[in-house]
Amino acid sequence: MLTVSQLQFIASSEEFQTILDKDQYLNTLIADSSDNSAEEYFNVMEALGCMLTIGGHDIQPITPAMWSFLWVTGNNYTRDISKITSADTDIFLYLLQNGIRNINIYATDLAGQCAGTVETMGLSYSEAAAELLELIYYTFRPLELLHLNRENEEISSYDVSWLIWLSKIVSKQTGLTFREIVFETPLSFCLYNLVVFNASTNPNAVIFRRKRKDKCREISTRMLHLAEIFCVQNGVK
Repeated sequence: MLTVSQLQFIASSEEFQTILDKDQYLNTLIADSSDNSAEEYFNVMEALGCMLTIGGHDIQPITPAMWSFLWVTGNNYTRDISKITSADTDIFLYLLQNGIRNINIYATDLAGQCAGTVETMGLSYSEAAAELLELIYYTFRPLELLHLNRENEEISSYDVSWLIWLSKIVSKQTGLTFREIVFETPLSFCLYNLVVFNASTNPNAVIFRRKRKDKCREISTRMLHLAEIFCVQNGVK
């Protein structure tokens, strides 16, 4: 089990990313898993705190605070993706690059502050939107394990009540504080905790396991093993 300091260390290490890329056993596991190992890889990497990229630029993961902020400011990536605007895309990418913990601009100033982010990254708006929608898909993918019927779901509210509700569940599973959860923890990891919590508190809960789960577990175990070795070799506890 990795400590918080170890997670922070490997998250900032390009050398560890290179180790993962060159590990033949890990690459074989991914290649041999014919269904969704690439998606499993994404969620494990987020759980490990590894840096993500869009268009060759490092970005932060979507956190509960970031998603809530986007929702409360009316960003259509959190509401109606058929109505996404260039401003929605600029704002979303700006937050992914700069984070939200120290943001100090009013909602009315967001568009102006973030304007041109997509062009600065060398992307077209269609390319950026496709990347962001894929990121959102992977982020909320853990909820597929609950087999929710989205056709009957009402539009979710990602307000303060949602932040408190989610953070209480994650805190019970991990011991993290409210601020650590909402500002620093990937939303995908929080949702996996929600799935586990649901299974542990509801005797009638059903988790719909994905196909080839043993292969996916091997991938996760191998990545964690490599991370532990890398931390020991570098004297990080």
